[in-house]
Amino acid sequence: MGLVARPAPSVDQEDEEVPIPLVYALLSDKSENAYSAVFSAVKEEATQQGITSISPVTIMMDFELATKKAATTAFPLASVK
Repeated sequence: MGLVARPAPSVDQEDEEVPIPLVYALLSDKSENAYSAVFSAVKEEATQQGITSISPVTIMMDFELATKKAATTAFPLASVK
């Protein structure tokens, strides 16, 4: 998920951050290796697009343990929720 600032409706209120999904993946199995391949592909595509570093602060996903393990391995500084 990425965070995008949505302008506040009035001047006396603060802008709020709204999460938007940045990556969707449909996989044939729920293994840690499959999820790791997705995160590797995301990092590779970012590199090809000239993004030199991906350092998410928070990663939000479903409840699959394999997904969380793969995310933690790929992005060790991120908080996985």
